Amino acid sequence: MKDENKTKKELIEELKGLRRKVLRPENSESGNIPGNEVFRKRTHELNERVKELNCLYKLSVAINKPGISVDEMIRETVELIQPAMQYPEAAAVRAVLEEKEFKTRNFKETKWSLVSDIVVRGEQKGFLEVYYLEEKPELDEGQFLKEEKILIDSVAGRLGSAIGSKRIAEELNYERYYLQTLMDNIPDHVFFKDDISRFIKVNRAMSDVLRAINDTQLEGKTDHDYFTDTFAEETFMDEIEIMRTRKPLINKEEKVVFIDGSEKWCSVTKMPLIDKTGKIIGTFGISRDITSFKLGEEELRKARDELELRIKERTSDLMKTNEQLKMEINERGKADMALKKSEENYRNLVENLPDIVFAVDEKGSLTYVSPAVKPITGYTPEEAMNLLFSTVVHPEDFDSGPEDSRKTMADGRFMNEIRIFTKSGETRWLRISRLPVYSGDRIIGYEGIATDITQSKLLQERLIRSERLAATGQLAASVAHEINSPLQAITVMLNTISEIHVEDKALNKNIEILKKAFGSIRDTVRNLMDLNRPGMEPKHPLNINEIIEKTSALVKTHLKQSRIDITMDLSPKVPNIVGSPQGLGHVFLNLINNAVEVMSGVLKGNEKWMTRAAAGGIIFIKSRFDKDHIDIEVADTGPGIPEEELNRIFDPFYTKKKTMGMGVGLSICNGIIEDHGGSIEAKNIPDGGALFTITLPVK
Repeated sequence: MKDENKTKKELIEELKGLRRKVLRPENSESGNIPGNEVFRKRTHELNERVKELNCLYKLSVAINKPGISVDEMIRETVELIQPAMQYPEAAAVRAVLEEKEFKTRNFKETKWSLVSDIVVRGEQKGFLEVYYLEEKPELDEGQFLKEEKILIDSVAGRLGSAIGSKRIAEELNYERYYLQTLMDNIPDHVFFKDDISRFIKVNRAMSDVLRAINDTQLEGKTDHDYFTDTFAEETFMDEIEIMRTRKPLINKEEKVVFIDGSEKWCSVTKMPLIDKTGKIIGTFGISRDITSFKLGEEELRKARDELELRIKERTSDLMKTNEQLKMEINERGKADMALKKSEENYRNLVENLPDIVFAVDEKGSLTYVSPAVKPITGYTPEEAMNLLFSTVVHPEDFDSGPEDSRKTMADGRFMNEIRIFTKSGETRWLRISRLPVYSGDRIIGYEGIATDITQSKLLQERLIRSERLAATGQLAASVAHEINSPLQAITVMLNTISEIHVEDKALNKNIEILKKAFGSIRDTVRNLMDLNRPGMEPKHPLNINEIIEKTSALVKTHLKQSRIDITMDLSPKVPNIVGSPQGLGHVFLNLINNAVEVMSGVLKGNEKWMTRAAAGGIIFIKSRFDKDHIDIEVADTGPGIPEEELNRIFDPFYTKKKTMGMGVGLSICNGIIEDHGGSIEAKNIPDGGALFTITLPVK
């Protein structure tokens, strides 16, 4: 009974063995022939074992019935146990599985019971219990025989195993059903091949491609039967390599060429087919038709290359195509279907363009914005649809908005350039191109494209600034040369006069005043010369943090007198670069001096920098290393830079200072940074103050 998997034959043999054991003379204590008390006892025991074996045999038959449910299995088990007990007329049986109860008609709980857990797949799911409804003579374990306890445990064990097997089979059937449903309905092509690349099984989509009615038609067939030899040989070599290396082939894009000459693009993934023993018996894979994607990808590449030059032509082509589709729809009477197809094609093209495509109704309200609005402005299409025009367009360009829209709707196509504020507060340039949309002769809105030209604008401004600086530098150098020569002669003559009239103190005092004036002229001339010769100083390896610290130390006294604090956050990870210590030191000195000048007498907090000025203000200098370049930020707590001056502060001779300054300091700084292969930019901090960002390459 301990073996839960005995067959009918084994149970019968065990029964015969028990009979022979009982009938042997030596088993009798008295030595008499069967018929005495010992024989009757042995016979009783034999009958009990027969009942138990009969119970187990019938249980095996029941649980193996085709189509039997779990509930029916448990119900029959409960009925089989009662007659197998020593006192069946006094026995009551109950089985509980996951809160469902099955019991004999006479079931009642008493104090005389046997209980055994029903364990399904390693987890206790219920229990099987037997009660005697009345007290019986004390036996091995109280009211019950030891064999009865073994029988209940064995039945519970077999029942748990049978339920587990039943549920595994049900799960397998469901999985097999789900897999077959997936195979029949997935639009991708699924296939299985043997170890010489012959088709074994394919799904419905693959069968349609191969024009096969069922798997039988594919028996013995290979790719050579459906595709050109060149393509079939390539796939064969791929599959040989997969089986050799046991490594999958993932998302390979290949051009599929059929025997009839037709073509399509597919993305295919193949893997080795391995049996239970770990032996490779073939390959299997899935192939997806990406023809439309490849065609769209090629069209998108061409559109991206030509978009800047042919924006008007492409917009016109789209409008003509749209009108042509509408005419065809009206002529064929398939308006809804054709319009839907046109909209899908148009949307696919629009949503993959890097530029913003938009549509506006006759009231001027946005009706559509393409997903490209998010990477350009930071707003999602939903957010952009609810924005007011005045909140995102630069005030100087605001007049270009609604008026231009009305002009567009009245006069036809229109193109202009405007500045907008992104969600993060940055300013970006957009080139707007738009065309009216007609319903018959009536204009019902307009459609357009907004191209981000911020980088083009920045490059254009940088080029203009460089050309202007070069021309100014050449002119300044020529003027400086004309001034320098007579200046040197005058200085020599003043020194000579001073030596001759050394005792004339009044004269020498006036001469010293003249020398200081000429010294100021000489410094001015030197600044003019610097416009034409940035980068003349020798370059060698240096640490930018050390340059910043030394420059700050030079102006320490000046900062203290001006009640200006300086806070530095210099990253120790900043590597050395090759540069000019004098030139870069001049840049930082100029930026610090400018900050001191604008903050003299200014007291302004700056929560973004998490510090508040205690007196005249604070200068913040921060350095950090980012992959292939170093960023240095110089910020102050001053009033900031007027918006109209931000784009001109690096121009030579541009200054708004009333008492001093030629307006060449930042121009020289820009030239020095560009000579080092870097860039310098200026912007205002939202909470107040100006921020200069210097980027230097690490070579």
